[in-house]
Amino acid sequence: MYEAFQFGPPPHGGFAIGFDRMLMILKDEENIREVYAFPKSGRAQDVMMGAPSFVEPELLNDIGIEFNERVKKFLSEKAE
Repeated sequence: MYEAFQFGPPPHGGFAIGFDRMLMILKDEENIREVYAFPKSGRAQDVMMGAPSFVEPELLNDIGIEFNERVKKFLSEKAE
């Protein structure tokens, strides 16, 4: 957590009221995804946005993001 906060706090300042969870309880739902406006799948995929998806390294270079060697190895294995 300490390392994550080095990049700044979350937009809500770390205090969220848990409205989704409260709504889940009030609606007597077994799964919180049933009350989310934009739920993710069980594999953490957003089917509406097609995310996550791969981004071409050239596009990331344009904004100054570089891959470390571990990620480069993973991507090269994925491409094969």
